[in-house]
Amino acid sequence: MWKNVVFSDESSFSIYSSTRVMIWREHGDAAKYQAGNLVPKVQKNGGSVMVWGCISWEGVGPLHICEGKVNSEHYSEKVLDTIYIHSCLG
Repeated sequence: MWKNVVFSDESSFSIYSSTRVMIWREHGDAAKYQAGNLVPKVQKNGGSVMVWGCISWEGVGPLHICEGKVNSEHYSEKVLDTIYIHSCLG
């Protein structure tokens, strides 16, 4: 029975962490704007990347990086019809 089953999943990963960074310096420090005392700010986590993969009785399928926005049409046509059928079932 398990030879007819394929598990698939997708996951999205942020490119930059949204963790706050604290920089400690003395009050009135003239060097507060030096490069070592600044942390660049990235708007909206700097973007994200979505990946898709599958596993079956035969083994692990390819890891597919989904480019751009992934809507139901993209997921159905690009991921399932192209990647899944040719790689996991082929």
